[in-house]
Amino acid sequence: MLVETWLAKYINCEPSEIDLELIAGDASPRRFFRLHCTTNLPSGVPAGVVLMKSPPTENNERFVLVQGLLETGSVRVPRLILADLAEGWFLLEDLGDRTFHQALASESSDQLYDHALETLVAIASVPVEAVLPTYDAGRLQVELDVFPEWFLGKALELTLDDDAKRIVAGLSELLVASALEQPAIMVHRDYHSRNLMVMPDSGELAVIDFQDAVFGPLTYDAVSLLKDCYVVWPRDQQLKWLSDYRDKLLQRNVVDALDFDRLVVWFDFMGLQRHIKVLGVFSRLWLRDEKPAYLADLPVVVDYVLDTCDRYSDSYETVDIFQRWFRADVLPALNQQSWWQERSL
Repeated sequence: MLVETWLAKYINCEPSEIDLELIAGDASPRRFFRLHCTTNLPSGVPAGVVLMKSPPTENNERFVLVQGLLETGSVRVPRLILADLAEGWFLLEDLGDRTFHQALASESSDQLYDHALETLVAIASVPVEAVLPTYDAGRLQVELDVFPEWFLGKALELTLDDDAKRIVAGLSELLVASALEQPAIMVHRDYHSRNLMVMPDSGELAVIDFQDAVFGPLTYDAVSLLKDCYVVWPRDQQLKWLSDYRDKLLQRNVVDALDFDRLVVWFDFMGLQRHIKVLGVFSRLWLRDEKPAYLADLPVVVDYVLDTCDRYSDSYETVDIFQRWFRADVLPALNQQSWWQERSL
């Protein structure tokens, strides 16, 4: 079925009166189109409408479920006007074009991050245990396995010997254990500056790209935001905002008590898990999905990995062994890659 025909059936326009403007894609196969109709839209359909085309592989049922959960929890998300799961077409409220990332160029970072952390605590307050999948050891390990397969094996063409496999497995075990000892909350799983929209009239923050949400570690979304792959902040600023996040969690009774020093370790190890995964994910986006633009962000991710390893190598032998191997074997192979030389200048 042509999408114009599908739309016309629901919004009472002739297919010839509908124009779709491609406005965005993301790291997934989903595509977004702004809807223009030469006739007046019927009552109940807002003036600004976006069509999302999402293939069956993209957690479409979960998108609808999580949208409802977040909306019930007073988290600002795009209004869902219509969902056709069979066709993979969704009509959504148009949130505009201004991302949190873009707003940072002209607005107060403290105010923006305060809003983002308030929204994050609202997400954490949504009761989702037994509703969403648990971010368990198996899921965390599957994410970590993307690193040796796609970054080391395919992007760098490294063959790991048994010692290297043990080193990677040892760090993975440490990071998974750290994640699992944290209190569990609703986790967006990709809560960063490109997945928050600044509403044009109110300045309110709205959340997008939430269909992969799970029930998991307390620090996962905080580290996605504060150790963003697209925005880098000094360590002192990261910790100041992390402290604010802790205070907000306690004020909302999301947790009963939260030792800040322990929270910092969880935060850093969660970041290491995420950034090691991202090295593999960005490599896969380039090599499998033909999206090379993400290579430009790899230097930031590598810096995050090295910074955390250096910070904990004296107190965690497993981290020290990994960082020595990473510097001795991985960085030289990385520095030989023409695509890395071009993007790390």
